[in-house]
Amino acid sequence: MASPLATRVSKTIKERKLFRQGCRTVLVALSGGADSVALLLVLQELGYETVAAHCNFHLRGAESDQDAAFVTDLCRKLGVQLHQTDFDTIAYARQQSLSIEMAARELRYGWFARLQQDLDIENVTVAHHADDNAETMVLNLCRGTGISGLCGMPYKREDGVVRPLLDASRKEIEEYLAERKVSYCTDSTNTDTRFRRNLIRHRIMPLLHELNPSVDEALARTRENLEGVAACYAQALEPLRQELHASGKINIQTIQSSPAPFTILYDLLHPFGFNRSQIREMATAMDKAPGATFYSPTLRLIHERKALALLPLASDPSGKEYYQLNLADDKLDLPDGKRLTWRKGTPSELHLKSLHRPNKQLLLSAKAVEMMGTLILRHPQHGDYIYPYGLKGQKTVSRFLIDRRIARSRREQTWLLCHDEDVLWIPEHGADRRFALDALHPSEEYILFSFCP
Repeated sequence: MASPLATRVSKTIKERKLFRQGCRTVLVALSGGADSVALLLVLQELGYETVAAHCNFHLRGAESDQDAAFVTDLCRKLGVQLHQTDFDTIAYARQQSLSIEMAARELRYGWFARLQQDLDIENVTVAHHADDNAETMVLNLCRGTGISGLCGMPYKREDGVVRPLLDASRKEIEEYLAERKVSYCTDSTNTDTRFRRNLIRHRIMPLLHELNPSVDEALARTRENLEGVAACYAQALEPLRQELHASGKINIQTIQSSPAPFTILYDLLHPFGFNRSQIREMATAMDKAPGATFYSPTLRLIHERKALALLPLASDPSGKEYYQLNLADDKLDLPDGKRLTWRKGTPSELHLKSLHRPNKQLLLSAKAVEMMGTLILRHPQHGDYIYPYGLKGQKTVSRFLIDRRIARSRREQTWLLCHDEDVLWIPEHGADRRFALDALHPSEEYILFSFCP
């Protein structure tokens, strides 16, 4: 007789059509934690031939190696073919200017894709479960999100990644392993609430359970409801996506006659790198005379008489430029002869005696920069705002520079250090107070940026 967890997973696989009919071999992402161990055992119980894949990210010292040894021993006992790989995650994060979390994600899924191709296996299964999905929904809500974000994680991705445990709770998984007296690894960092997901798991979710003891079921119902809405919305938007990809244009009358012009513009243009502030400005600009131009890191969008035209950035005669910082280096030379440099270290290593810095320097927490991931140096564009240090409220970057009597020609060539749509610093002119430090801690590391005009 199948276990309750196996019965639930079997139902999810069938209802969500996770595997192609007749598929019996699957790749299991096996970290050694409770969730992935349970996934491996359940799929075996359901009769699937399992092949395991384990990544050692070398982020937790001896503990990472212990996980790898545990996985090796478990697969040997179960007779499961195991593929293992090692990553220098920290070096990769620095090279790609990514957070550690994003670097590990890129490395993991990139390797899974190559392994799928090499082994000719259609699907890789990952062990995200219902509690993970509830946490993802709350996290996305706190960040600000749309319908797809509130749906949480999909059961199946286009690249063949599937989540058979997504209808099972963490409690069900732990009970399943306890009944079988199967051990597993525990990641010591799972209790560190400096990580956002852990903060949601250990502090926010318990409070939501006080508000509604059945909050997990409520979130699952919400997700199911929104999945249907998202599917209908995606279907309605598809003709506009196809037109944009085919012609490179968005018909202004079509957008203006829709019940939610900004929402549609956002879903069409955000994948091309345009941020929320820019897109809101675009929605407003459609009612005005043509000519406005907006820039993403690789493209520009021009307001023409009847359409918004998407064009490559390279064909822009004004020479707008974007540079992604590689923090593994220590400088970025710009074509106008200016240079941005940076150094990482403790206050003593950086010879810092106070937080006060001239406008040609910016001091940020190294941890904060790591969490941000990608930093970009670029020129001002429509929709840019800054919360000036030492002042109240916010200002457009344009108004901020006008108030400092910067000529228009110079304003257009001013450099901004940005993360996503946030302006962190306008070198030579001022920083954003939202990223200011409260104090210097002797043992913590910082990054000191300097601008050489």
